[in-house]
Amino acid sequence: MKNFLIIDRFSDPIERQQAPVLIYIFAAISIGALLAFLLFFAVLGLSVAGLLLMGAAALVSITSAASVWVLRGGHFTAATLLSALGLLAGVSIPIVGFGYPAATSFIVVLVLPVLFIGLATNRRLLLMTAGASTLIASIAWAITPLMAETRARIAPTHDLTAISVGLFLIVLAVVVAIIMLFGSELRQALIAALAREQELEQLRAGLEATVATRTADLQQALGTVERREQQLQQTIQELQSSQETIRELSAPVIPVLPGVLVAPLIGTMDSSRALAFTNNVLRVAEQQHARYVIFDITGVPVVDSRVAQILLQTARALQLLGTHVVVVGVRPEVAQTLVGLGIDLAQLQTFADLQQAITRIVDRS
Repeated sequence: MKNFLIIDRFSDPIERQQAPVLIYIFAAISIGALLAFLLFFAVLGLSVAGLLLMGAAALVSITSAASVWVLRGGHFTAATLLSALGLLAGVSIPIVGFGYPAATSFIVVLVLPVLFIGLATNRRLLLMTAGASTLIASIAWAITPLMAETRARIAPTHDLTAISVGLFLIVLAVVVAIIMLFGSELRQALIAALAREQELEQLRAGLEATVATRTADLQQALGTVERREQQLQQTIQELQSSQETIRELSAPVIPVLPGVLVAPLIGTMDSSRALAFTNNVLRVAEQQHARYVIFDITGVPVVDSRVAQILLQTARALQLLGTHVVVVGVRPEVAQTLVGLGIDLAQLQTFADLQQAITRIVDRS
């Protein structure tokens, strides 16, 4: 039975969920129609009215059974409409054929298609079904003058109390079945929705906790990066300060007498040291208002064209400031190298060592 109720041909999940309920409803309507068939036969026998009512009951039973087959074929709306049309057609036979008041007992059946169409389909089909039920009841009353003779021949002459009570009980049983089935389905849907809502709430809480944790981690990481950046900036500043100190130490300018500075050249001179040497000498000479600057090249292992150009360029700049330039520490091999390179230091006053230069400057003063 469970396999019979499982229908997986519907793409709409709501229709897939409602399909088993509709099978039960169609079965209930079909069984109710069979019971009505037996009731009509028991009360009216094979009279014209009895045959009409039994035909109407058979029509309802067959269309409801066929609706199950259509539904299992994957046609949800078509199956629902087929069962509703079968009910409307079956009920219209005694209502239109017998007229009022004989057909009053059958009006209650018009509620059934409206009920399950409204529960299973959309609002448009519900209004159409309700309109059809109203139209059938109204037409039966409107055509009373036209159907008077026909109704007199086919209308039942028996007491219809048993049919009225029996039909009411059958309709009541079908209505109860419909409400119970859809009520159970609704409760299950609400329970499932509540469970999903709780799951979503848990997921939301978990997501918020994850976001809070990630945010805290990111803030901590950002703080770490900012601290490292500050440390890096501080390290760069310290390195720049150290480089400045190193440049100053690599090109020192030493005051030895008032107005007399000594600028010793030590080690190998590259472009950065040469620039630092020139800038440092010019800066201190201007600050001290130096009259003499002594270039001591004793500590330079090799005097090449680079060193000579440094001396000449710095000397020219100092002379523009009104400062005399003296070179000391020119060893014989250095002199030979300068001559071999074609470098003329004749414009600079030279001495063998620092003592001689200072002595001559003092004598001049």
